[in-house]
Amino acid sequence: MNNFQQPMTPPMGKGEKIVCEKCQNDKFQLVFLLEKYNKILIGSDRDQIVPLEVFACSKCGHVNEYFLPKEK
Repeated sequence: MNNFQQPMTPPMGKGEKIVCEKCQNDKFQLVFLLEKYNKILIGSDRDQIVPLEVFACSKCGHVNEYFLPKEK
């Protein structure tokens, strides 16, 4: 007997619409936030730049709080 279950695919167009917190636009584009890590903190010979992919409003460029990485 197979206990593997396929993940449920949500029906397209039935979810909650996400809009920009600033201008209410509903179109987004992928952009990168960049974080720089000091070489001493990460034990490397060079500082490191790490790209974080997020969604920004295609109209005004705002990044909703929901899309930002959580602070630890």
